[in-house]
Amino acid sequence: MPNFQTACRATAVALLLWAGISPAFASVVLNGTRVIYQEPQREVSLRATNDGTSPSLVQAWIDAGNPDAPPDDAAVPFLLTPPLFRVNPGDGQTMRIILAGDPPPTGRETLYWVNVLEVPSVVASDDAPRNSLNFAFRTRIKLFYRPASLDANGAAAAAQSVTWSFRRKDDGYALEGSNPTPYHITFGSVKATAGGESFANSGGGMIAPGGTLELDIGKPATVPAATPERVEFSFINDYGGATEGSMDKAVNSGR
Repeated sequence: MPNFQTACRATAVALLLWAGISPAFASVVLNGTRVIYQEPQREVSLRATNDGTSPSLVQAWIDAGNPDAPPDDAAVPFLLTPPLFRVNPGDGQTMRIILAGDPPPTGRETLYWVNVLEVPSVVASDDAPRNSLNFAFRTRIKLFYRPASLDANGAAAAAQSVTWSFRRKDDGYALEGSNPTPYHITFGSVKATAGGESFANSGGGMIAPGGTLELDIGKPATVPAATPERVEFSFINDYGGATEGSMDKAVNSGR
């Protein structure tokens, strides 16, 4: 799924091309696409590296799910330090995420978001083009707080516990997944088979603990059965990579 940074890049490229100016991209990159805070760790780290050719000023903060929340108004139990730093080209900065307040309720994962805002430097020069645009790029990645009662093995197996069914949606159909586990599960792609036909959705999405995910499969030529016979999928693991999986009899008979 496209993230905030990808959307910013696409918009920046379109505007720059329209204005006849060479496109510029974010220089500061993170060493991961997600952070797992496993209790009882005292802290976890996240590193930002400047792959560009000029210094950048970086502001970092954590929010509870509202991307528009100002850093000062983000009510989260975490401290991210340093919150503001300069990173030179070819250099990096390690940020520390520390649980500084009351831990989230136990028994299930809690989702937060790490924000890293890069403000590139502006170099004054007689050779600089008269018409230029400067963009601040923000990267936003998931931070999962995982209580001690849960572990990585359970997270890796959680996708196999999701139950799937077809649901009528407007003038088409959707494939609905229900997550009975205490883990967040992010699917990259899902394909269900029923009656000898396949119904695929390449968009994927995330299911919160105890939540559901609805994937549009459009208007199939034939009405699918209520229960998929088989579901093949890919989900994002703790390291940000894709793991393939499949399951038969996707909906429990007692549902």
